[in-house]
Amino acid sequence: MNESGREAFRATTNALRDDAVRIAGAPRVTLAACEPSTGKEPKSAIATPVAPSTWFRQDAGYLLSDHRFVVLTNTQRGMYITLVAHAWSGGGLSADDEDVYALVRGSGGTRKDLERVLKAFFTAQGPNGRSTPELEADRTRAREISNKRSYAASQRRDRNAPD
Repeated sequence: MNESGREAFRATTNALRDDAVRIAGAPRVTLAACEPSTGKEPKSAIATPVAPSTWFRQDAGYLLSDHRFVVLTNTQRGMYITLVAHAWSGGGLSADDEDVYALVRGSGGTRKDLERVLKAFFTAQGPNGRSTPELEADRTRAREISNKRSYAASQRRDRNAPD
């Protein structure tokens, strides 16, 4: 793909994502190309702010052995992965089924497919929406790690500060 094709792809992807973000109420996250081997942004990536939690852990072994996932159709699996990504980047999914369906309507699935995925994986988080228990545990773990790293960095700064 040439450079103009890449730019067109980025623009289209950003526009589609912006629609989904508007519906989900999530913060805007900028698309940046990543190195496949490391998952890190190359120096030539788009230089716009990226939300702090743009990636999440997905345990393939756990997912493929989860009976709830194994019995889903491929369309429903795609819906699940899309919804998990939206729930991670936006702090959860809307409590309104219409808003959630708008996030996955391009997958070719029906509302019945969506209902099956939501019932199997997503639980209510009060009036703010819904998420998965696994995702919330990962979010908590990520916050704890971030807090520990921030504290350690502040201790190093204090220790190395000129007197």
